[in-house]
Amino acid sequence: MAGRVDYLQPGEEPLFVSDRHRLSIVDGVLGILVLWLVAVAVILGVFLYPFSRFMDAIGIPLLVLVSVIAAIGLLVLYWRYKTTRYVITEGRVYKSYGKLRFYLLQTTYDKVTDMQVHQSLFGRLWGFGTITLQTAGTGLMLDGVPDPLAMKQRIESARTRFLETLVGEQGARRPAQKTTEGGPEEAARVEAEATEAGPLFRVGPSLASFLGTLASSLFFLLIVGVFIVFGTMGGQAGFFIPAAFFGVMLAFGIVNSWIQYRYTRYEVHPWGVVVTSGWLSRRRVETTYDKVTDVSTQQTLMGRVLDYGSIKINTAGSNEAPVVFSGLGDPDRVKALIDETRRKRRRV
Repeated sequence: MAGRVDYLQPGEEPLFVSDRHRLSIVDGVLGILVLWLVAVAVILGVFLYPFSRFMDAIGIPLLVLVSVIAAIGLLVLYWRYKTTRYVITEGRVYKSYGKLRFYLLQTTYDKVTDMQVHQSLFGRLWGFGTITLQTAGTGLMLDGVPDPLAMKQRIESARTRFLETLVGEQGARRPAQKTTEGGPEEAARVEAEATEAGPLFRVGPSLASFLGTLASSLFFLLIVGVFIVFGTMGGQAGFFIPAAFFGVMLAFGIVNSWIQYRYTRYEVHPWGVVVTSGWLSRRRVETTYDKVTDVSTQQTLMGRVLDYGSIKINTAGSNEAPVVFSGLGDPDRVKALIDETRRKRRRV
């Protein structure tokens, strides 16, 4: 394994140590190659026509420059992959990388507000992904983690033990106060039961939300088609290209809305809420009720007509709502369920 572990706190022992997955570099390599190909295509398109006379003086140096930048990017990406190490302890999560210049990022569990798991297409095929630990500060992103769901469970387990220790220490200092009837053992039992329980409610975006998006997109496609027809009839053939491009973007939006409708699921658990989404790539976002600051609903005009809307669940660790239930049928009823579950959770 690459990296160092001499940065742990005195007396702190690692519970789990992991390097990046050996194939997690594929996403970054493809991204750099795509950007390089786009840059090369633009340079060739500009300097082969209509400014071909500047090809030797400007075009070729630019091609060399973007190629050197791409090569440097690939080297940096490989070096980051080879030197990255993740460490889970009883009190912290560490991320380190680099040798000549060493970087260390860490956070304690009491600062973590949300955890998100994202897997690209290659990540789902080969078993790696990204875990994002959101905090009130900059947060911590663990890239290319092997078996990210298992890693997330390890972090959750360590965080639960850490918070139980904090609660126990506070109870020892203030013996007159109780957080749960029956003592710490009962609190731990209730926590375990709530975590292991299945969802109280599980649903995807409503069909009405997809139909609303489809109707809006078809209306705009109709307008684009009218402009193309009249533009072509009027001899303005050049108008066809931007109009067709706009039409393709709208069609892509329809496909994306269908994927969201078909492959997104919202879950309300006794301990928190979860959103899973994506087809080729997969993303999982969840938060527990103790991190939630407020829950709000929103409905557009079309949503009020077809009875669907969005629920935004805000936490202390993000300026924007990290968990959003979009296109949800009867959002007020689902919000009431979330609010009631939160109240029950606080009474435990």
